[in-house]
Amino acid sequence: MEQEQLTYILVKDYVPTGTLDSTIGFKPKIAPIVCLIAGVAMLIPNNLFVRILGVFFLIMAIAVLYAMKDKKVAEIYSDGVLIYNSKNQEYAYFLDYNDVKMWKVDHEEGHDSIIFTLNSTYRTGFDTFQSNKAYRALQKYIGDKDEKIIRAEELRKVGPSDLIKRIKNRLFKK
Repeated sequence: MEQEQLTYILVKDYVPTGTLDSTIGFKPKIAPIVCLIAGVAMLIPNNLFVRILGVFFLIMAIAVLYAMKDKKVAEIYSDGVLIYNSKNQEYAYFLDYNDVKMWKVDHEEGHDSIIFTLNSTYRTGFDTFQSNKAYRALQKYIGDKDEKIIRAEELRKVGPSDLIKRIKNRLFKK
């Protein structure tokens, strides 16, 4: 992701013009709680293997809840996204929704990334385990710029014969 064209500002100097919708952190919130509940439930049966698995779930959930540090990765406002610098939390850059050409959630490498393609063709974004929260907030403000929706619109405009040609070209590459 290229970020050299974006200007970082001090977070303490940032004065928001829109209303804050969501604060997105890096650490997962729901999955460790589900693992904690599942781990406790697995301690109940009278089966050694299930109990060992339950202890494993408990250890993993407690490790994520208490050992893993959370940090803010973004704040979603009604007029744009404040994306924090991954190396120094005192700096961030503001991404106005008018500068966004399209955005998507990318599921890779064990966590999700929210990736923005700007009008200037630069790409930027942030990594998080809270992609569902970010997706819901972004859908509220720039849902029409979601890459999935844009691709679906393009496919809907293509005629059936063009679609068949595309499929043939992909299946039978020359």
